[in-house]
Amino acid sequence: MANNHSGMSLLLSRPAMINQNDCRTSRPINCDIPADPLTTDPSVLVANGLPFLFAERLFQYDVACKIHDARDLGLDYVSSETYILVQDMQNQLQSLVAALPNFLRPQNPDTIFDELYDRLPLQRETIITSVSSNVYSLHRPHLATHAESRREVLSSTMDALDSQDRVFAMTPRHHYSMYTLSFFTIDAALLLTSTTAMYPASAKGSVQRIRHILSRALNNLTAMASANTIAETGITLLNRCLLQMNLALNTSVEELDDPNYSHNLESTLQAMTQAQTATSDDDFWPADPIDAVPDLNSIAFLEEPHWTQLSGS
Repeated sequence: MANNHSGMSLLLSRPAMINQNDCRTSRPINCDIPADPLTTDPSVLVANGLPFLFAERLFQYDVACKIHDARDLGLDYVSSETYILVQDMQNQLQSLVAALPNFLRPQNPDTIFDELYDRLPLQRETIITSVSSNVYSLHRPHLATHAESRREVLSSTMDALDSQDRVFAMTPRHHYSMYTLSFFTIDAALLLTSTTAMYPASAKGSVQRIRHILSRALNNLTAMASANTIAETGITLLNRCLLQMNLALNTSVEELDDPNYSHNLESTLQAMTQAQTATSDDDFWPADPIDAVPDLNSIAFLEEPHWTQLSGS
């Protein structure tokens, strides 16, 4: 509970009701709960060489402690004094990943135990989502002031969405109602689309991948929408953000210099919204997402926030 609570407090920028200083117990040992805990010596289980499924929860516990440290340092607020600590906290999260046992490594894992423990692939994806979501949450407050944060947000949101796509493929239909199955997809997708729309220059070279990832995310949300109210709402929000992103990526420099561009933007959005309403989700995205990639020569890769230039026109 504390692990999930700390992560959500950072993602949603809300106060944490549980503080790690309130817990006086020792850190748990890396050992699964035995079938007969009253008569089993945990040290014997540790020595048998088999992996422990509890290792993933212990990792999440360590990540939760890092999140508490980050919030204590004020890293979830915009501050030039603390920005240097954001990268340090990111490095600490990556160090936790590097210290994982081989069977839980997100990159090039040892899969020898996967047949014995079918939950291991899902646990590896959970780790990817956890780390990626916390990385982009650390950088999100600094998007407007640091280009490095924009790059990190784009990279980590795409990693999270790739991971969630694999999680969705592993999930049986009767679990589509789980809020975590839709929440992390919606959160990362909305941040990815809005960041790309506001800072098209930061997305240069990644437009094709961004469109393809968002296409899969939208398809997954649509598939679970009938069983998941969060997914249903997320589709509406994501489609609106996609309109803004597509408009930003297809805007030329000449249009941005047009003094009537604000009016053009409103008219274009209205026309695109009407067209979207008249079509299905399958029509909104092409069968091959690559077909939706605009001509890169016509894209205005801006260094300043897109909305800043629009408001000054």
